Amino acid sequence: MEKRLFYIDSLSQEFEGYWTKRKWNGWEVPLFEIDEVKKVMDALRLSGINAYYDGTSDSFIVEDEDDISDKTIIQGTKQEVNGKELTLYEVGNGWTWELGTP
Repeated sequence: MEKRLFYIDSLSQEFEGYWTKRKWNGWEVPLFEIDEVKKVMDALRLSGINAYYDGTSDSFIVEDEDDISDKTIIQGTKQEVNGKELTLYEVGNGWTWELGTP
């Protein structure tokens, strides 16, 4: 996996993640380290979406804007990257991620 920048039009910044080359409906499906996911959650909160980290389950929660009972739960998985084991989070499989500027 290669580190790249990713963005979503609705958020006004790029985030550093790992390019899996996997696609969902034509959009990228990147993986992110925990510190970068926290930045994504901050950006979501600034845009008015309730997004937070739940330490009990070691996962990130993103609540639907119209129905708070509809939540996206993002949990980390162990991945080997360049011989090193990392916990990476697949943020928004189904979100409209695009590759950013290299």
